[in-house]
Amino acid sequence: MRFDTNDAPGARRLSIATPAVNWIALPCGTAPSVVMECTTKFMMRRIWCPVPVSTYGGAEAMDYFLGAENVLSPADATAAIIALPGRRYLMQLRDQKPNIFYPGHWGVFGGAIDPGETRGEGLQRELQEELSLSDIGFEPFTRITIDFSYCGLGDIVRHYFSAEIEDSMLARLRLGEGQEMKVFGASELLSMQRVVPYDAFAIWMHATKDVVRFNRPLP
Repeated sequence: MRFDTNDAPGARRLSIATPAVNWIALPCGTAPSVVMECTTKFMMRRIWCPVPVSTYGGAEAMDYFLGAENVLSPADATAAIIALPGRRYLMQLRDQKPNIFYPGHWGVFGGAIDPGETRGEGLQRELQEELSLSDIGFEPFTRITIDFSYCGLGDIVRHYFSAEIEDSMLARLRLGEGQEMKVFGASELLSMQRVVPYDAFAIWMHATKDVVRFNRPLP
């Protein structure tokens, strides 16, 4: 099984070395559940199944984004915008798991706030678990509220904190969760397709914080 990206700009095709099975091409970034057409001498049928994707290590894994998630449980969370000089940001490639939001996407480090935790305590715990990072001072940056009333829940808030580190600190970090960590320039990161959208907006806010201005007086 392989990726074939030569069919058309922005399209990808998965092929299986069997004459009776073909995968149709879909634009990159669309739902990674695709229609598989199975043709035999006696029948043709279509079934939905998760797209197999190649991981960075070369082994194939299932893509659980859209159509293959398990039960998702939104919760208030903390998130760390870790900035480096030159408008660069340290990001985490999220695991391919069926019970998390945006599996297989690049996002910032962080996670749900446990019962009884403050936002700061939750951030410290998550960074220790995910990066073995405990001695950096983070400042509140922004928050994004998402209304989940459509599924019987209320507002869920993602609290963003920010800190700037030097490149020399990267060698001290140890990835404890996720598939990979990597530093991206803001322009490159915000041009990529598989980035958690609310994290992308928070990164954009941070990258443009020195140029955003009100065009009207504050009330």
